[in-house]
Amino acid sequence: RWSWSDATGSLGPTSPLSFGLGGNGASSCCDSAMVLHPDGVWLYVVHNDSNLVEVLELAGDGTPTSIGLWSVGDAPSDAAFDPASGTLYVISNDGIEAFSADPFTGDLTELSNSPYAIAASSGLRDVVVSPVDNVLFAVSFNGSLEAFTILASGGLLPIDATGNPLASRVMEMVVTPAGDELFLRDLDQGILYVQWDE
Repeated sequence: RWSWSDATGSLGPTSPLSFGLGGNGASSCCDSAMVLHPDGVWLYVVHNDSNLVEVLELAGDGTPTSIGLWSVGDAPSDAAFDPASGTLYVISNDGIEAFSADPFTGDLTELSNSPYAIAASSGLRDVVVSPVDNVLFAVSFNGSLEAFTILASGGLLPIDATGNPLASRVMEMVVTPAGDELFLRDLDQGILYVQWDE
């Protein structure tokens, strides 16, 4: 565990902190993503190797306690949270899975139409929720970018799911605060800029 000191402007270790993750109670070798609930109480950890999402409850000092494991699709690679609908999205080889997240217990309940199909020709790599316009973006390893409208229920409605590749080996994606610009990091082409026009 580390803490930030306003007095010195430095980051330093405090007391040691360790905890197990994964279904076997041991640290998972392949945790592919973490998403923090907006209220700061729940941390969702995606386990790529075991096809699970683990929900951790965070105490006031940051100490995590595992409250449960939820099964997800094959080889999950990333996750994102939509504060407006209270929905956690997990991407895997099976598509985009949507879970309603209980703000009081942390429990996850998969939506009835989940998972949502994708047009990409290779596995999804990254997913982001736009801070405006209720839009979710998902990109595959081969650079196929897809967009969905986020409904009030947390469900997804395809906007553009052509799966047209923009790059060759995309590793991650970020969206600007305005929600209309994306940056993709590609292993071959570097940083790619995409402007989103509804």
